Amino acid sequence: MEKTHLTDRIIERLPLAVSARYRYEIPDSSIENLAIRVGSKSKTFTLTARFGGSPNPTRRPLGRFPKMSTAKARQIADSWNDKIKRGLNPAEEEARKREKEARKQDEKLLRERSTFASVIGDYIVYLPSRERNRATGKLVGNIQREFLNPDRNPWMNKPISQVTDSDVSSRIAAIADRGARGQARECLKLLRTFFRWAMLPHRRDAIGLARNPIADLTPSLMGLPKKTRSRHFGYLEIQAYLATAARFEYPYGSFARALIEMGQRREETARMRWSHLDLERKVWTIPGGTSKPETDHVVHLSDCMVRMLKSIKSAQVVGHGDYVFSSSHGQRPIAKPSWFKTEFEKKFREEFEKIAPGAFIRQWTWHDVRRTVRTQLEPIVARGEVAEAAIGHGKTGIERVYNLYSYARELRAAFNAWSEKLRKISEGTLTLDDWEDRKCARIPSIPNCALSPANSSTSSCGARR
Repeated sequence: MEKTHLTDRIIERLPLAVSARYRYEIPDSSIENLAIRVGSKSKTFTLTARFGGSPNPTRRPLGRFPKMSTAKARQIADSWNDKIKRGLNPAEEEARKREKEARKQDEKLLRERSTFASVIGDYIVYLPSRERNRATGKLVGNIQREFLNPDRNPWMNKPISQVTDSDVSSRIAAIADRGARGQARECLKLLRTFFRWAMLPHRRDAIGLARNPIADLTPSLMGLPKKTRSRHFGYLEIQAYLATAARFEYPYGSFARALIEMGQRREETARMRWSHLDLERKVWTIPGGTSKPETDHVVHLSDCMVRMLKSIKSAQVVGHGDYVFSSSHGQRPIAKPSWFKTEFEKKFREEFEKIAPGAFIRQWTWHDVRRTVRTQLEPIVARGEVAEAAIGHGKTGIERVYNLYSYARELRAAFNAWSEKLRKISEGTLTLDDWEDRKCARIPSIPNCALSPANSSTSSCGARR
């Protein structure tokens, strides 16, 4: 085809080929080996030359019109021709340059996708799929509050491979400086678990994490060791607790009484369902996965506890949902509003003041109630493994593999004995000598429990309706 002094206006007017079969080419008159190649969909500048010392000429694309102008195409063609004369291969150099740019772009995308924030976001998605995910909500809350808040965490958008132990220790120290040392310890444990998860081979390769930056950063090293609590209630405190629980209407009063009757975890007791209860067999089955044990935990209910539950059931309206302790007609479990603990503590101090005027009460938590039950079950059963089973602590070591005995008979007798002891404490008929001697606790079963009539404001175990 006749050579033409190519311009942007001329090329713009060139019609596209009918099909790829009929594409055509117009050489440039200014640069002999430069041409515009017109196909059915695009117009491309090309340069024909013997690249890399090849004996045969080869056509190579320079760029598409109009993204590349004619002037730019001539500039690149002159540069390439000059390199060819010097024995260089501009096409290969251009390919290497494009490859380098693509690699830089990939690395940029990888850095953006592998920031601490993005990886821990993937961890949040993973958390509900764990076998034991009871604390998922709490963990997600801590992550979002302490590590995905740019006002608190200045390194959240750093590539995870650049996060250092200094970054983490500074963030944990900032939490501790707020006076939340327990929260700081929990957040450090959370990050240690997160980085171990991120270090799985297929995951660390994808996010470019070569090493765990906080493998050696422990709570002890940061001065955040876990303090082992030993707080539990004494005789007079139990008496005040029982009197306080009786002052609250359902569901809170019944819930507080159930905690000290059974010694189970607060969250599990709050989520107790009617469908998990068999009141005829006097058992409550806590499904595995919703509690710390991996397998189902069976709680053997005392006679008083069964009667309290039956009293609650009989007072509930038709269509009540599955949750036993609920302020929404069983549709949702009882919440744990701060006002309940505050009000309970206030009334607890009032009751304790009546019993022991001027006496000092140490700070306590709901978990201390559970520790109290475990402590008092020890002399009742005189066997640590039974007392441990009572509150849902699983067997360990070889016992877990070979000793599958459930202690059902012992546990039922133990909870009946403990319930009877609570009744005597509540009525004031358990003397301090008996309390300290512990002998009265070891009774085979509960006699006639002090149950109030069905229309009374007090349920079977003392909690108000």
